[in-house]
Amino acid sequence: MSSEFNSLSISGHDPSDEVHKSLKKNGVNFATGLPCGILRYFMHNLTNDSEILHMPGLNEPETIGIATGAWLAGKTPAIYMQNSGMLKSVNDIAGLMMASKAPSIILATYRGCSGDNATQHQITGSITKPTLDALGLEYHELSDDNISGTIDDCFNFMDESGFPAVLLVKRGWSNTEVLKDVSLYAEELRDELNYPVYPTLAVDNALSKIIDYRDGNILDRDRSLDSMFEVIGRDSAVFSSTGIMSRYIFENFDSPNQFYNCGGFGQTSVIGSGFAASRKDVNTIAIDGDSSLLTNFGALVTNGNLGTSNFTHIVVDNAAYGSCSEEKSLSLSANIPLVAAIQDYKNVFLVDSAVGIQKSIELSSNFNGPNLIYLNIKLGGPRNPKRPLDMDITARRFKEYFSQ
Repeated sequence: MSSEFNSLSISGHDPSDEVHKSLKKNGVNFATGLPCGILRYFMHNLTNDSEILHMPGLNEPETIGIATGAWLAGKTPAIYMQNSGMLKSVNDIAGLMMASKAPSIILATYRGCSGDNATQHQITGSITKPTLDALGLEYHELSDDNISGTIDDCFNFMDESGFPAVLLVKRGWSNTEVLKDVSLYAEELRDELNYPVYPTLAVDNALSKIIDYRDGNILDRDRSLDSMFEVIGRDSAVFSSTGIMSRYIFENFDSPNQFYNCGGFGQTSVIGSGFAASRKDVNTIAIDGDSSLLTNFGALVTNGNLGTSNFTHIVVDNAAYGSCSEEKSLSLSANIPLVAAIQDYKNVFLVDSAVGIQKSIELSSNFNGPNLIYLNIKLGGPRNPKRPLDMDITARRFKEYFSQ
């Protein structure tokens, strides 16, 4: 994955090199994000530094989840994106990263600022700083006359507050601008790509990965979670999805190896992937809901192609928004198991009973993943388990538990 990004990144810009050195001086050793041409030099440095684990995302909210998982694993992440994508991620920044006090530094291009004439960026540019002010985040416009001091200020804020900080990068932010022909790099990328043959070979290969353990003894939500935690040990890192599932796990199985994703709807599995990629020695399990996954369906691409052998993704499917008012989801037409298998999940287990759940979890714990456990459950169940209210406390507890 990173080699594709390298081909589209450009090197040779001294101020960007200085930014990179300052980021590393402050401990940055993980990077995620989405490309922007203004950030091409930063991307080159991040993707080509062997001391930085680079895990690109498929959308900006997803990168907030990935970075949070990496932070929980002890990494110091940097995130790159456009300001439009940052605004798109406000709920995940506030409800996941800030609520958990799991900070990252964000390099955001400042599109739509004074002097930028791109029509589509004018409104988002005008609300970028007011939005950051409303969130209470430290931000600076990057310039080449105080790179180290500005970045140090961001990390001091992050250390004191537990919140992210933002570097706004304007087009032409530096007086030293080195332009290269991006089309040459794109041509090289096209020459390197080996396009797969679709759809027959991909589907046939995917079908061979699907293992059917269903026996018709379908469970409700609570009994299925009970079955999981009869075999999930405290040496596994467990991430659970927004809503009643996290609440039930918190009330009945709370322990330091649990992270409850209360505020980043759709990001549970990529939080787990960010952690698993950073801690390849820890068996990592993400317990997701069908509606949560459908909110960020591209997570199957991210998780599968990352190829972390220590990652297991459990999708609990009741074909509804079970934590809302049980409105119908589209999960049964989404072909979740097949898509996961096509996207290089190594094994896909179809389960519906306690026996199938436990057998598939035990097989998945052998570091032969990424694996998907697709669990069909009955709709319904109690709606009153207590909420895990202190996300920052449980996040710190989790991080400290796996740092021992």
